[in-house]
Amino acid sequence: IPFHPRRTTTMLQEYTPSATESDDLPRDVMELALAIAEISEPDRGLEQSEGLAERIAEAIIRLAPASVFFPGPMEIHPDHRAAGFAVWAGLQQVYQQNLIKPLAIAYEISVQNPINFCIDSTGEKAGKEAVMAVYASQNSENNYPELVIALNKTRTLSLAPEVGYAEGFFQFSEKDLGIPLRAMTHHMINLYQ
Repeated sequence: IPFHPRRTTTMLQEYTPSATESDDLPRDVMELALAIAEISEPDRGLEQSEGLAERIAEAIIRLAPASVFFPGPMEIHPDHRAAGFAVWAGLQQVYQQNLIKPLAIAYEISVQNPINFCIDSTGEKAGKEAVMAVYASQNSENNYPELVIALNKTRTLSLAPEVGYAEGFFQFSEKDLGIPLRAMTHHMINLYQ
């Protein structure tokens, strides 16, 4: 499950698949879209709360994903940071119930975060740009596709020359989820010392 706080509702308004298109989408993709829509919060108004964490935990349990992706803790947008903390709290609830234990993976949106693995996204660049173009309202405020592609280019500095673009992630362990995300963030930064 990818959780991104911004513009979920706006994106659904800007791009609503026709009946034919939605029939072509896999059932799990439609379920995911509906789960994200249920969690949707107002732009620049997302606040981490116990209620939000509970809704996220319920969606994770209902969908039983293998992995849950959420914004890294160093993101500069307040909604991105709040989303990361809310998903972390939701994952902690899921882990405490011991029903499922999906991988917890932080991703980068607008800034480099501490990472522990990269994925070569060179072959996915065009598709990624097409998906980002759906966010017309966001792109009217800032050139997000250019920013994201630049971030992906920056991640290649320490990779093989044939890697044109890469995305950075931080995969957390089950033990990591036993502490608050603030403490985990300090631990992540200390890895660079």
